[in-house]
Amino acid sequence: MPRVEAPTATASAADTPTTPDTLSSDVEPVRAAGRGSRPPVEWVAGGDWRTPALVAGLTALVAYAASVLANSYLIWLGSDPHHSASGVFRSGVITLAWAFGSPVFGHGNGSAGGGGSVGMAPLPISLLGLAVFALAFRSAASADRPDRTVTAARSAVLTAFVLALIGFGGFATFGPRGDQLHVSTSPGRIFGWSLLFFGLVALAVATRPIERLRERTETDPRWQRLADEWWLPIKGAAVTLGLAIALGWIAGVCAAVAEAGTQAFDVVKALPVLLAYFVNLGLDVMQFAMGGALHAGVGAGDATFSLWHRDGAPAGYFGLLLLMPIAIAAGSTWIFRHGDPADATGRARACYRMALPAVLAYLVLAIAGRVGFSAAGSSGSPIGTSGHAGPQILLGAVILAAWFLVGGFLMGRFLSERSAAPPSSGPHRSAAWIRRPLPTAAVAVVSLGVLALVGIGGAATADTHDDVGDFGVASLLLLFSASADSGSSDGGSASIEPAPAVPPPSLPSPIAVPPVTSNDPFTAADKTLAFYALAEDIYRAKNPSYTRDIGVLQQQDVQGLPATTQGTVTIPRADASSFCIEYFSDTGQGSFTYDSNDRIATPGATC
Repeated sequence: MPRVEAPTATASAADTPTTPDTLSSDVEPVRAAGRGSRPPVEWVAGGDWRTPALVAGLTALVAYAASVLANSYLIWLGSDPHHSASGVFRSGVITLAWAFGSPVFGHGNGSAGGGGSVGMAPLPISLLGLAVFALAFRSAASADRPDRTVTAARSAVLTAFVLALIGFGGFATFGPRGDQLHVSTSPGRIFGWSLLFFGLVALAVATRPIERLRERTETDPRWQRLADEWWLPIKGAAVTLGLAIALGWIAGVCAAVAEAGTQAFDVVKALPVLLAYFVNLGLDVMQFAMGGALHAGVGAGDATFSLWHRDGAPAGYFGLLLLMPIAIAAGSTWIFRHGDPADATGRARACYRMALPAVLAYLVLAIAGRVGFSAAGSSGSPIGTSGHAGPQILLGAVILAAWFLVGGFLMGRFLSERSAAPPSSGPHRSAAWIRRPLPTAAVAVVSLGVLALVGIGGAATADTHDDVGDFGVASLLLLFSASADSGSSDGGSASIEPAPAVPPPSLPSPIAVPPVTSNDPFTAADKTLAFYALAEDIYRAKNPSYTRDIGVLQQQDVQGLPATTQGTVTIPRADASSFCIEYFSDTGQGSFTYDSNDRIATPGATC
């Protein structure tokens, strides 16, 4: 009898009943299998965008609220920074742009010609944004790995896009027509850098590499041995470096209070911005304490600032040398308390193996936390330069490695030989809070409350003066940059002095203005009046009004005063909102006037 074949599962289309239900259920799988992947338009238009929108909105809200809170020092310092009613919000945009990759750019026309840029990332705000993004995404993402990966990509793109949109709020123009200052950020840079870092975080949360590594160590002895040798040093390095940065920040604030003298309370009022630069300031002081140097490079010139270059410093400064031994001792003790009690040799090795992860983390933080600046002169003085200010990175990495290797080795030997108390029984509790879902509603309400409170305080303490205080820390850095002197012929020199209200050191001047040499009376008058106008603006930024005292202006650190004066200068009018300067030529070739309302020099004494 012939064998009867059983019907196979691959029936033809003709054998299948063509009901509406069958057609609707078969079309999508066949099309998806044929295409392999959906076109970009369908990828954007289709799918669930609610989770990416939630993650992006919450991340941007928290990061912007933290940026605005950092600039709340404008409220506590009263009217001294001369900010407008919306100044805290505009300065928050500038700080947010710094946190995610964009400097603030400024260029002017008229007597304010020239331009420049400055940027200094507030690393705590950057890290806070990345942490909120990771926790929000982990709480809302699907458990299915392919869906989670797609949602991660969408969340990163949408978050970068929202932050770039906020960056447009940093565009502004100040001053009268013909003599204006244009300030802006770079939304493109914000989008690019945000996409990179949020993309990496999204990929890490979506693929869960820690869990995969844990599974790998359970089956592969080589991975298990590698984890046993390096996981403890990595955690110990995090504890040590975190403590060193915290101690450095505390020491930096205490030093600023001590050096501020009678203005010490202003340092306390500036705590919001000091906390926003917690990592930056702590790392700078740690660099100083371990024997490294802070470095500023300007064109062909540079300057360094270290414990050994501080001639005549109080003896208390040398107490900073205890910072690294304290941090390394604390990190080594943590390793011995959390390591395998039966493996004293392994714990001792972990103490000096901290050097490698510590140096890698230091390099990332030091590079990201530097101050970057550039400047280009006006058409009358086409001199440009650029540079960085911050830790001297390569030498600092070598010094830090030496501290960890020597200190870790000695502490490991000491702790392995002493009769320490027995470790706590039972397994150590992990950070269970990080596994809990993020309370998105509570986080959003707190962020909105911060924006409301700081906004009300900013409006209550605002004044009517159109001032660069609206740009927060950027205005302070640009002010210090404009008032410094770098006129040496070999490319410039710089000095870095601690500023009580600002965490970074003062920037060196990017522009060297040559003295007036022209015999033309209008040229001499125009440049001399421009110098005195700059001195008035610098004085006004620190005081409630302009001044009529020529001697006070000549004490402002503005190159060209009073050497460029080829005539007699008087100030008939100076109040809280404007000033007027008159110039009389020594050769009797006329008089000229500079009115702050017009910002140009005109013939005649018209004040």
